[in-house]
Formats: sequence, C-alpha cells, structure tokens
Amino acid sequence: MDQPIAKQERAFWGNHVSFVALCPRLQEGWDVITASPADEPAAKQAVVLVVEDEVLVRLMLADELREHGYVVVEAASGDEAVNLLRGGVHVGLVVTDVRMPGNIDGVGLARFIRGEHPDIKIIMVSGHMTSPEAVNFVDGFLSKPYDLKLLVRNIELILARSSGMDPVE
Repeated sequence: MDQPIAKQERAFWGNHVSFVALCPRLQEGWDVITASPADEPAAKQAVVLVVEDEVLVRLMLADELREHGYVVVEAASGDEAVNLLRGGVHVGLVVTDVRMPGNIDGVGLARFIRGEHPDIKIIMVSGHMTSPEAVNFVDGFLSKPYDLKLLVRNIELILARSSGMDPVE
C-alpha cells in the first residue's frame, strides 16, 4: 500500500478537512531527484506570509505564489499573523489585507512588523484604501481587485532589491 507523503489539515467554515497525498513506491533502481534550495534564485527562497481573512482570496494568492516557487505561510487575521511571528516563523515578506476581523488589522500588523521585525518586507492590499499615504512605512501597496501577476511581480522586485540582486525585467 502507498504511504502518505504529505498531509495538510485546515478548518473551513467550521468543518475540519484533511488532505493526504499518496505516492506510489519507487521501482527498484530508480534514482530520487530532489531540488536543492541552491537551484532557486535567492528571492524565491523567501517565505511569504499571506494575511487575508477571505478564505478563497487567501487560497488563490497562496496557490499562485507556490506555483512561482515561494514557500507560503497563511494567516486568516492580523492576530494570527502576530502569533506566528512571535512563535518564531521566519518570513521574508508579508502580503496583508487592511481590513480584517480581530484586534489587529493590516495597518496594526504592519506597525508591529516594523517595530519587531524591521527586515521583513510588507506589501499591503486593500479594496477600501486607494493610496498608501496612511501606511507610508510599507514596501508596496496594491488596490483590490489586483492582478495576481502584478502582485507576484512586485514581490519579486521587492525581494530582489532587498537581497541585493538585480531585478530581472
């Protein structure tokens, strides 16, 4: 019988859902080929924290970033994101919505990050705020609805600049 190689558990709308991936056993004599982090450009080695309370938007963005080679951590609120960061999760960039439920909205999260983790880059997205003047301490800002390709491109540029790499045009 095949053994699980990955398991992910999530709660959606109060229901607990588990995903298990099964993989057939390798045939004898087959080589296992793995990708090394050195095979990826430095910007793609960054961990991106996606903070978005709307589940479908968060999943769509996270999937797009994973398809572009990023490691993604997800949070449904500013409170959850702060707990992850305080718990030792290391990220290179945070993409956060502005309006979210809980005690900490996107602006509060950005202030926390600048105070506690000034090296983390921040991109803020909002459907309610049209200019970033109120949050001039973030590294990028996009109004909703935004094009996923544009957001990914902004992430690439910000991470490339912060790592000293020349952005690829």
